[in-house]
Amino acid sequence: MLKSEAGKQLDLSRNEKGAILDVLNGTILDEATADMNLVDAFTGRQIRPGLGGQIAHNVLDACEGDGLAEKWQIDGPYLVVKLEGLSKEDGARLYRGARAWWDRVSNGEQPDFDELDR
Repeated sequence: MLKSEAGKQLDLSRNEKGAILDVLNGTILDEATADMNLVDAFTGRQIRPGLGGQIAHNVLDACEGDGLAEKWQIDGPYLVVKLEGLSKEDGARLYRGARAWWDRVSNGEQPDFDELDR
């Protein structure tokens, strides 16, 4: 199970997992820049360090521009807060898990969303 920087267990709903996987489909994040203080060139928003922060930024962008929250029937801002609170290790684990999940799909498997954070 994923944990926040404060050590609290992070529970993601099935729809939140689906939204994260949707956003990360084909998205490549750079683990080498994960700890840098990044700023979105278009919006000027500060991106929280860590892959959790980068995932959160992508989720926020998709909620604002692509209707992600409505599509997945989630509270987009609340999911962003959850993702920004991930520990650096669990942010990286979530990203790697999503990449592995999509690799399985490309190999013809049909993994369940709930397999994302295992």
